[in-house]
Amino acid sequence: MLIWLNGTFGAGKTTTANELTKVLPDCRVYDPELVGVLLRSTLSDMPVDDFQDWSPWRPLVAEGAIQLARYTHSPWAVPQTLLREEYHREIFGRFREEGVATFMVLLDAKDDVLAERVANSMEFPHDPVASAGVRRWRVAHLEQYAQNRAWMAEVADLVVDTSDISASEAAKQVAVEFLRHH
Repeated sequence: MLIWLNGTFGAGKTTTANELTKVLPDCRVYDPELVGVLLRSTLSDMPVDDFQDWSPWRPLVAEGAIQLARYTHSPWAVPQTLLREEYHREIFGRFREEGVATFMVLLDAKDDVLAERVANSMEFPHDPVASAGVRRWRVAHLEQYAQNRAWMAEVADLVVDTSDISASEAAKQVAVEFLRHH
């Protein structure tokens, strides 16, 4: 079973995923970012603005999640922003084809909260220049998130507003609803 945590940067996906491992028995985290890191190292001669735009990323992410779910028979929290509806359809279509249960969660927050969280993030604590680059990239994508928020909420099994709650509280809400549905 896959608990996909969608939402933009600053919504709390990764932190909530890690908190889910504390409240759901046998839950593990599968981070599709690592597939992007792999591709970035092997496809450096084919640059893209977002590694999700490499056509191999989507089937590799889907297949990795499918295989991990089948191998462990336990829930996997998958913290990954999917801003493009066609990428969501491609990945989740693969899950449906393979009969892998999914629970899509949209972690959302007020625009000003998201902007503040991104502005204060430090992705690389020992490299302020790299962190500043990541923040600029994330801020540039906040508008794209706002434009896609409606379809993301529509396909979600659950929407959690993280504006005023901790990742631990968000994880508890997700866990309760996940267990209720599965």
